[in-house]
Amino acid sequence: MTKYLLPLGIFIGGQIVALFCFLFLGAIGGAAEQLAADTEEIASAFWNWAWVSNPNVVKFTVFFFIELVTLYATARAFLKVK
Repeated sequence: MTKYLLPLGIFIGGQIVALFCFLFLGAIGGAAEQLAADTEEIASAFWNWAWVSNPNVVKFTVFFFIELVTLYATARAFLKVK
């Protein structure tokens, strides 16, 4: 029975990790703001890629990556059960 519940456990575990990391998104955004301020002089040399260091983009990318890894691990566990 536990073999059939493994995908659910992986999904719940991944969501708990995502919720835990959500607490640190403010610190991640602060680090991204500092990075954007430090690289402001040379940002124009990189073809308008300054939006990448936007704190909201960085926070979204981190959270999106956590969700992708969680869903990938859940899908692999689910397909292994079948």
